[in-house]
Amino acid sequence: MNQYIVVATPDEIRLLEHLPEIIRHLPIIVTGVGGTNVITALDKLSRDSEIINVGYAGSVDLKKGEIYQVRECRLHHKVPFSENTYILRQGQVPCYTSTDFVTEGPSGVLFDMELAFICAMGFKYVLSYKMVSDHCNLEEYEQFKK
Repeated sequence: MNQYIVVATPDEIRLLEHLPEIIRHLPIIVTGVGGTNVITALDKLSRDSEIINVGYAGSVDLKKGEIYQVRECRLHHKVPFSENTYILRQGQVPCYTSTDFVTEGPSGVLFDMELAFICAMGFKYVLSYKMVSDHCNLEEYEQFKK
């Protein structure tokens, strides 16, 4: 089985130093931000590949600078129907994927822009590690990346 680390932006590669050493040697795919970029970047990969998604995420209240392993994910937007929830192999917190920067939402949740799209592509093995970069505030996010 092929294994890949998937990040949205090059600056998220530095988060690998906080992860288990055993996965740091894996090939890295930089997709770009958002669902369309994820689909384009990962389309040719075998769905039997293991995807380890690493990146920044916002949260209303989870501790900034901490890394959390994602337990489940789904899309986050206002629609009058239930979205699919994808269960990951391991993890502690849910992650809601949005197409826009999230500025408010429920507590105890991470917000990103890629993970639910990765899961929806049908990869059988997905792990995700997210570092909280901001408390749903774009200025905090920009400052955190520096």
